[in-house]
Amino acid sequence: MSLGRGSLSRRRNSLIEELIRHRSIQQEDRRLFGDGYLDQDFIIAKNDGEPLKRHTHATLMLKIGEHPKIVSKRLGHSSIQMTLNVYSQVTFDMQKESALFLFFTTPKIMSSPYMFTSHA
Repeated sequence: MSLGRGSLSRRRNSLIEELIRHRSIQQEDRRLFGDGYLDQDFIIAKNDGEPLKRHTHATLMLKIGEHPKIVSKRLGHSSIQMTLNVYSQVTFDMQKESALFLFFTTPKIMSSPYMFTSHA
């Protein structure tokens, strides 16, 4: 599936808008925390400015469905296998969620009148 220029442009604009909203939230956090705000100019940080730890960042990325290869590259791991070994609990939890999803949706899909219909 290829994305057209318009689609990419909309996604880029949406990302920019989200980053602008995020920055305004961070500026409000800076104001609220005052001198207690740890300003290291991170985009992704806790409310007090403290950076998220690598483990937290990686776990969140995997939980939202980011491909392990991307997570591995961002962490600087030598291989995707290393990432999967370290974060196996996260991926195991994701497998359980996937299995539950399939369990509850498969009967609906299998009973669909279109399931075994040829569309050729």
